[in-house]
Amino acid sequence: MRGVVVVIGLACLVAGCGLVGPTPARHRPPLPPAEPMPELRVEDVVDGLSAIGYACRFDPGGDIRSSWNCRLGGQDRSDYVDVGIPSGETGPVERVFASWVRGGKQEPVDAAALDAMGTSAFTEVLRLIVPEARRPTDGELLAGVQTNYPMELGGGWYLGFDRNSILRTIHVVYASDPR
Repeated sequence: MRGVVVVIGLACLVAGCGLVGPTPARHRPPLPPAEPMPELRVEDVVDGLSAIGYACRFDPGGDIRSSWNCRLGGQDRSDYVDVGIPSGETGPVERVFASWVRGGKQEPVDAAALDAMGTSAFTEVLRLIVPEARRPTDGELLAGVQTNYPMELGGGWYLGFDRNSILRTIHVVYASDPR
């Protein structure tokens, strides 16, 4: 009997951690393979991010691909936004990801409030990347964050989302032929 209880307990632990049980992330379609974004150069995005207060630095790479990393705020603040652009120091942009992190020791906030805060942070970043005609409205972007499911904006533009208890992340790719 003791062995059965241990086996059941271990099975519940594994399933509870999401190792066995299905999770929404396992059923989401992947974003299409990224292509260079039309008429968008990394130096223009970095200049735009710097103009709105981001501190940016270039990492020339090594065992990982070179990239630009930009941050608004700091880990000592209550929240901050990180933007990553895997690319050369200059040239085309293939993908962008931004993460809004609720840092520090704060009172818990419900998921809907975290979604709204993350969405607000992403709006400024999207203005620099996605053409105005393809940009989602604030309501559409919030719905995308809440569903945590990829969003096609049309014209080859795609957004992907990830969310957890303190983090909201958006991935932006362009793919003229998505499959």
